[in-house]
Amino acid sequence: MKFTHPPGATPVDGFTIRRGIHRGGFGEVYYAVSDAGKEVALKLLQHEPDVELRGVTQCLNLKHPNLVNLFDVKTDSHGESWVVMEYVNGTSLEDVLAAFPNGLSLDEVRDWLTGLVAGVSHLHDRGIVHRDLKPANVYRENGVVKVGDVGLSKKLGSDRRGAHTQSVGTVYYMAPEVAKGQYGPEVDVYSLGIMLYELLTGRVPFTGETTAEILMKHLTAKPDLAPLPERLRAVVARALEKDPQKRTSTVRQLEEEFAQAIDDNRQSASTRPPSPQSGRPWMGGDRPEARNGRPTSFASATLAYAASVPAVPVSPAPPPPVPARSGNPSTRDARESVPTGKARSARASSTNVSDRHRWIALVIALVGGLIVFSPGTPRAWAGLGLIGLAYSAALFARTPKWGPDELEPLAEPVTPLRQALAE
Repeated sequence: MKFTHPPGATPVDGFTIRRGIHRGGFGEVYYAVSDAGKEVALKLLQHEPDVELRGVTQCLNLKHPNLVNLFDVKTDSHGESWVVMEYVNGTSLEDVLAAFPNGLSLDEVRDWLTGLVAGVSHLHDRGIVHRDLKPANVYRENGVVKVGDVGLSKKLGSDRRGAHTQSVGTVYYMAPEVAKGQYGPEVDVYSLGIMLYELLTGRVPFTGETTAEILMKHLTAKPDLAPLPERLRAVVARALEKDPQKRTSTVRQLEEEFAQAIDDNRQSASTRPPSPQSGRPWMGGDRPEARNGRPTSFASATLAYAASVPAVPVSPAPPPPVPARSGNPSTRDARESVPTGKARSARASSTNVSDRHRWIALVIALVGGLIVFSPGTPRAWAGLGLIGLAYSAALFARTPKWGPDELEPLAEPVTPLRQALAE
């Protein structure tokens, strides 16, 4: 980008240019340093300087933390006008939106909007309309949002709605009534509504191939609200009303409606019941990383598996057989010694379940012992190991031991001959 004045030039007494910053519709902006060492921005007015000077003059020394402050107006040896203003070493909103083409987060949008409204409200409270709000004129330095380029701003007269002026401002952010030569604080509300739409979506609502096409859309077309979050559509729609009388009345009201919609939604979300969550809450300590919800260590995998096994009630052992009082004792003993098919199947199933629980308990006990007695084990893991030991002990206590009942299906039937020999 080529600038008129090179670094080191001193076109204005008391200031030395260090580098060019920006070239815009009304002139060039330079970074400069005063003879006293103060950093400033020098703006050379090249196009329609009378319009620019009118806006600058009414805003001189209008100090506010959310405005780029204007200090002085000077004339060089060639009769050109220069504006001495605050140097903002920050990022423009235009650059931020270029980096985030799909829009910003709601918290980021709120931060930008709050600073914008504070600066513009300060102008409105003093009867000044900015008339050229756009992302390229908004900056953020050290977290503070600043509104700049007030060259098109205009002091309101006593009959503001009947007043007329030339159509100015950037066409994408221009209120419909400005195209007709009418203005008021509502034009800034409309421009801020366009910017809010762009902050949320990454694009402006009205585009076209020519300036006339875009202006016609501002005058007649309804904005597409579908890309906006549902709870904010009504807020933006009111700010973009074609009729200034139906539009959101002030920029402060726009900010309040936006904040209310966001806060109401968050409050509603906080009152919803929590979604069911699997697993158990983490109790502190050095938490292992997990991938795809799976434990990453053998110990945690084993304990997780054991915790997932449902407890199976163990049937009490059957009472011992009662001696027969009559009939053939050998035949009765043989019947009672050999279980039926159903009884044999049930007992085998119970034995399999018991074996499974014993092995699970044994593995948990081993892993729990390793966790508890390993040097340098975090407290949370040591507690988890103790829980595993306790769980394994409970499984052992609830599982019947191996004994005659388990071995009984393997015993040979008692025959009358065996009974006689035994007697």
